[in-house]
Amino acid sequence: KPRVLASQPVDGTGWIDCAHGRFPVPAPATLEILTARGVALTQCEEPHELITPTGAALLAELVEEFGPMKNCTPARIGFGLGSRDNPSRPNVLAQETPLRGHRDSSVALFDKSYCKDGEISVDLKIVSGKFEQTAGVVWRFQDSGNYYFAVASADRDSVGIFKKQDQRISVLGHASVPHRIDDHEWNLLKVRFRGPKVMLFFGHRKLIETEDSTLQKPGKSGVWTRGDTVAYFDNFRIDKKN
Repeated sequence: KPRVLASQPVDGTGWIDCAHGRFPVPAPATLEILTARGVALTQCEEPHELITPTGAALLAELVEEFGPMKNCTPARIGFGLGSRDNPSRPNVLAQETPLRGHRDSSVALFDKSYCKDGEISVDLKIVSGKFEQTAGVVWRFQDSGNYYFAVASADRDSVGIFKKQDQRISVLGHASVPHRIDDHEWNLLKVRFRGPKVMLFFGHRKLIETEDSTLQKPGKSGVWTRGDTVAYFDNFRIDKKN
């Protein structure tokens, strides 16, 4: 059985409206669940509920130990607080890939939307990577072996559009970036796709235009990293046209 560890829970302040009236944060059910398990709770200055009763139940049921990481090797990690703009809390997804093969990849998907035609964009910062510094976006994701993805590579100063079909990866388009991709700067990566046509923009500049008609069903969208890349993603947007 795998061990589940978590940082110490932190909730916000303020009020929430429930079926039985208005209650202070933390919600009574959240407090009951965490108290029964003996979990210490801290509040921050965010005027929102950050831990729901469902989240508290998952923590109480699954987590073996609370506290900072100790002698832990990261693998397939994502964190962040979604689309809410919290002044004192992070709102960026950080994705790290497991220390296995240099060509392994990790995908974080936006589960609430299927898209066939549209545009996806993200602010991307590639932080580090000993063997790879490559990250990007995916669209029309059917399963782990079938989807399109576009990437920027800080170690190669290039961008590319790829297709993964039946676990095999094909290059659909590749271009050099006219300036160095700084591994500690934010860069806008945008992909526009309509039917078989795909365009890639990097920093508002169109660098690739190509076509492929293999994967034409609606699918999920998300972000992608390769090898030991550590990348930050912010302002992820999906503009559906279908």
